[in-house]
Amino acid sequence: MKKKIILGTANFSGNYGIFNKQLKKKIDIKKILKFFHKNKLRKIDFSPHYFNLKNKEKFFKNFQIIYKITLKKNFTISQIDNEMEISKKFIRKNKIYCLMFHNTEVIRDKKRIVNLVYYIKKTFKIKKIGISVYNPAEVNKIMKFFKPDIIQFPINVFDQSFLKKNFLSKLSGQNIELHARSIFLQGLLLQKNYPPFMHKELKNHWNFWNNWLLEKNLSPLDACVSFISNIKQLNGIIIGIETLKQLNFILNSKKKKLNFNKLAINKKKIINPQNWL
Repeated sequence: MKKKIILGTANFSGNYGIFNKQLKKKIDIKKILKFFHKNKLRKIDFSPHYFNLKNKEKFFKNFQIIYKITLKKNFTISQIDNEMEISKKFIRKNKIYCLMFHNTEVIRDKKRIVNLVYYIKKTFKIKKIGISVYNPAEVNKIMKFFKPDIIQFPINVFDQSFLKKNFLSKLSGQNIELHARSIFLQGLLLQKNYPPFMHKELKNHWNFWNNWLLEKNLSPLDACVSFISNIKQLNGIIIGIETLKQLNFILNSKKKKLNFNKLAINKKKIINPQNWL
């Protein structure tokens, strides 16, 4: 698993995820990046809207950046130029591995998106274009317009929708890179107690999850990492951390081969964090 790890930077702002919003932590970005580089972990998931880049550009040198942008409803080439201008100093100093579209619902015209992809790759010398999605239906819709080089999607013990019907194998067979995110479901799967402000319909599933852990004599972390480590089609696994201690816990977790099928939740609404609050 270690070689597949991609550093997620959304929580560097302290405002990402419902649990980070409860806790204001000062994150030592430089220290974390130094550790990643020393351990030959090179990929970073990043957006200019995640946190203030001022005086931090140099920290990201020699990394491969997955650079996320949000397309406007009637996206144009000039919008891309403006987006890239926002972080031109950062882009000039760092290698963009992939430009990733964070919202696919605005992609409705095949000619427009194909022309945009061609322009981005030629103008900015970016080899890969990716999409960030929430469910398989979204992928199927986008594939009618263009084939992305990378697809980033949520997958965890509750959300196993991408494991159905050999979906990942079909995508992998088309030489599409597959990157997992939300492997701890924004931290919910690691909570000791069910948060009182959380979606009530999810509580029964969370209780079942904790009873299952007791039965298997597993910690939440070990179970989550075991689940994701067993998915061989994955090329990358995005993790968000605030400290190196958290990263070491993940790297040193005990991995077991188990059947996680009974933990899957099929109701899309309650496993999408956008609907929790």
